[in-house]
Formats: sequence, structure tokens, C-alpha cells
Amino acid sequence: MIDDDHRGYLLELMTTKLLSLEQRVQIIAMSATLPNLDIIAEWLNAYSYETKYRPVPIHEHLVCEGNIYPAASTQSLLKTASSLKSQRSMEDKFSAMRRIEPSEHKELTESVLNSVVSLAYETASAGHGVLVFAGSRGSCESDARWISRAMPQPHEISPELLGKRTELLEDLRSLSTGLDPVLGETVLQGVAFHRKFKTYHILCRLHRVSKR
Repeated sequence: MIDDDHRGYLLELMTTKLLSLEQRVQIIAMSATLPNLDIIAEWLNAYSYETKYRPVPIHEHLVCEGNIYPAASTQSLLKTASSLKSQRSMEDKFSAMRRIEPSEHKELTESVLNSVVSLAYETASAGHGVLVFAGSRGSCESDARWISRAMPQPHEISPELLGKRTELLEDLRSLSTGLDPVLGETVLQGVAFHRKFKTYHILCRLHRVSKR
């Protein structure tokens, strides 16, 4: 019922146990991705509420061959991508907002990788955090390495910031699982990554490090 290949059955099992308790239990559930909320609400004998309010607005764009195109919505983004993918010329219909210049480094000649690294660096340099989704474990680690090489290196950042990142590395080394070797290469540059349930995230933060 809960449409998630890895966690769905666990959530259903846990919820079923709560519903079977003798005492009354209040369940409050939130999701940003589940498509069948009404079915789940009926199963829980609950009310379903949906809102499109976002405290932080999302501006969607499509990057294709180094060109950045505007997309007012996800539907518009997919439509633009489909049109650009077609063989006929779409230059008259779609005009790029700007272009990401090709890199002088031969390792970044591939357009997608160059765009990912350039945009991550640009966004982090503006003082924002960056979250990159990768398609596999290998590409997650590889992209994290390339992004970290574009970031200011340890000798280029303030001693205070370097100290915080070094302390974070030591904390990671002290974990029972040890420190991931690739993570050991990227943290001092403000880049980390996360792998769980076949999802791969790269996180970049140029100006500060937060610990939990």
C-alpha cells in the first residue's frame, strides 16, 4: 500500500502494530512524495490534508548541453526536455537563459559533469548549501570528488573553518564503522555524501560545517 520499495512494508507493519494496540493512539504522518494518500488515509480511518505551500520557493531549470533553460513547473520542465530531445530544431521555441562555459580541464569535457561541478561551486560560493542527486554509488563518489576539487582547498580556507572540518573528520573516524575513504578526501573541502536505500546525495557547504 505504501508505495516505497524499501521502506513501505516496514511503515505498514509499524502502523498495523500501532492500530492493533488496545489503547487509542494518535498517528500523524507526513509525506512529500506518496501518490496514494487518500487510500492510506482511508486505511487509517484518518483525515487527509494536502498543501502546496512552500516556505522556500523552488525555481526549476533544465540544463542541456551546457545551456540552462527556464521551466515554470515540473510539467513544463519535462515538456522542455522532451522537445529538446527531439531531432527537430527547437531554437525558435526555447531560448537558453545562460550558458555554462566548457571547462579547460580535460577531465570535465563531459557536459553533464562539467555542469554539475560548475553549478555546485557557483551556488556554494554564493553562500548556499547544495544538494546533488546521483544515479549510482559510483557516480555519487566520483561527483563528490570532482566537486571537492573545485572547492577552495584546506590551505585556502580560514583556520577556524578548517579546524571545524578537521574535528568533524575525527568524529567520523571514531565511529564503529570507520571513515569512508572517499569521504575522507572531500570533507575538508566542505563536500560530503550520503548513501541509503539506493538513493545517493551529495551535500556541499562552502562556508560552514554543521554537526549533529
